[in-house]
Amino acid sequence: MLTGYVQEAMKPLRIKGKYKQLFLYSQFGRIRTMEYTRTLCASKKNINLIIKETMTKLETLTKAIEKQLPISFQYNKPGKIEGVRIGNPHAVFIFTAKSGKTSTKLHLVQKDGVSDSGTKDDFPFWRLFDIEYISDVEILENLGQFEIEEGYKPDSYDNPLAKV
Repeated sequence: MLTGYVQEAMKPLRIKGKYKQLFLYSQFGRIRTMEYTRTLCASKKNINLIIKETMTKLETLTKAIEKQLPISFQYNKPGKIEGVRIGNPHAVFIFTAKSGKTSTKLHLVQKDGVSDSGTKDDFPFWRLFDIEYISDVEILENLGQFEIEEGYKPDSYDNPLAKV
């Protein structure tokens, strides 16, 4: 279950259109980017569906972190190799850049799947992912609980939403 902090973070959304894309913001930064087409209008119904999907994603990630279970997910960030990643999630947190811009990140140890480096020789490896580009999150309960990875620093997150 999400903490009140996360639920509150998702309530006050504003919508901003730019370059045929729809951006959804919470008070902590951009949470979702979508192509804006004729079939997707910024109706209240569509926005509520997007919010529900985003909340479900965060709830699934939080559950996996709390139970220390591996996950698989699609990552579709422009400039990155698209595809399924598999790993052990250790934290979801709000990141604030020096510019003041905020975003929600997933910190996990990637064990398998697509890699931007083009090689799987560097697995396992710590990776950061932008939540707004993650979809189809699944908890891989059949793989059992993971051990907390060496190098994990739980106190390094200024605004954690969930951490092991």
